[in-house]
Amino acid sequence: MAKLSDILNAPTSSRAVPVSRQGKKHVGVYVDPDVAQQLRIIAATDDISVQQLIERTLIQLIESRNSRRPD
Repeated sequence: MAKLSDILNAPTSSRAVPVSRQGKKHVGVYVDPDVAQQLRIIAATDDISVQQLIERTLIQLIESRNSRRPD
């Protein structure tokens, strides 16, 4: 069995990466507990993960800003 210190010190490429995170870049944010709860509720209602919800929302924000730019 591998030791925790060996796992933590292993090169990133040898660590198991969930499929949902492969090819992705981490972006973190701290939010109020009420906001976190609302995100979980919306995600559950839409039957998606909070990660998917936030990613979709960020994509919509980026697209809306890009569409307002003059060519």
